[in-house]
Amino acid sequence: MAKLRVGNRTDNGVYKNVVLDIGRKVTIGIGYVDGTPKEQSIFTTLEMLETSIIRGQEPNLELRKRLGRLPSGVVKKLRKHDLIAEADKGPTLKELRDQFLADKLMTADPRSVRKYRNALDNGLLRSIDGQRKVSTLDSDDLVKFIRTADKSYAQSTVATQIKRAKAFVGYAVDKGHLRANPFKRDSISQLCSAFTILLTEERSQTQTQNMTLETMERLLQCKKSLRSEIEDAEWNALVHLLRFGGGRVSSYLVLRWRDIDFDRHQILLRMKRTATKRKFVKGAKRTQVVPLFFEMVESLKRLKALQPEGTEFVLNKIGNLDTKPEFETTNAKGERIRQGRWETNLSTTFTKILKRNGIATWAQPLHGFRSFRAAELARNGATEIELNAWIGNSAEVRKRHYGKFHNADEDRLRELMVRKSA
Repeated sequence: MAKLRVGNRTDNGVYKNVVLDIGRKVTIGIGYVDGTPKEQSIFTTLEMLETSIIRGQEPNLELRKRLGRLPSGVVKKLRKHDLIAEADKGPTLKELRDQFLADKLMTADPRSVRKYRNALDNGLLRSIDGQRKVSTLDSDDLVKFIRTADKSYAQSTVATQIKRAKAFVGYAVDKGHLRANPFKRDSISQLCSAFTILLTEERSQTQTQNMTLETMERLLQCKKSLRSEIEDAEWNALVHLLRFGGGRVSSYLVLRWRDIDFDRHQILLRMKRTATKRKFVKGAKRTQVVPLFFEMVESLKRLKALQPEGTEFVLNKIGNLDTKPEFETTNAKGERIRQGRWETNLSTTFTKILKRNGIATWAQPLHGFRSFRAAELARNGATEIELNAWIGNSAEVRKRHYGKFHNADEDRLRELMVRKSA
């Protein structure tokens, strides 16, 4: 019968061994696991293995799963003593992660791939040994991952980690390393929903409560930067672009003056590619012509008048954009060498502007303008065709993220825009 024995005491604690009696005595070191559930789990697994060997039976499904969850060091020792056979030739979790990210790098920008890596390494692969075979992953592991993440991270971070883990597990299923997707079990789906649904409701609530017309007006009129007049003018122009344009902030960070046609009331924006299977090309962006609404004109012209003649980009001082290339530079692995304009995150600085002016903050401070403007355009009679082009999402995506919108004929809305600016 298996016995637990205490070894030497060190600064790390007490080292423990499990002695198996299978007709010969075999000692397996299980590490510094003083009185933890992990210790009990390892001991129970080895006890089950001992019984299986004594009876001359092959490990059943339950035992195979438990063996798959053992620390890699314990598994090596069991193989050394010929107590378990070599594992199947399928990849480990870390090996599949690397393959998953390499494939992602073909269709997504390097920054997105880095976010996937961080979410997986700090989430799923933090709670599960990365040396385990992918084929041993089951719903119990996902419960452990979500519970562990919930104790360590904010709800929004956990929701992101779950989202990335779902993509990774789905990839494992598509590659044939898992027979079924454990995320699709009802119990796991309900557990995941507890984070994703509540997070969506929380974001929607703070935006609905705090992003009002009165708040928007206060924000447009307030002082945004105390450093210099030109930096304040840049922030003012950016807020007007976000408030009335509804585009992604990254598109405005790479906006050039030549992209703005004041006479035709148009802006040429660089936007994310929408084709998920298209090979990623660094710096290549989809372009889209969107309206230059009359509310945006004054702040842009004021900024242009303050800038030196021949200034290329609209925004330069905020976020030290004038020291950055248009897009980040990366190596072959997608690791960042230098941050670019497109990837600059201004959310923290913008939140400080809100707080300094006594304005209540909301979730996704810069991205929230998209849903606010989309809903406003819908109320003012914009058509679905326009919102598809100007907001940059399909009707299905807008319905899921921004609510239900109904829009006006493009020519009619452009006539209204030109009339107001006259």
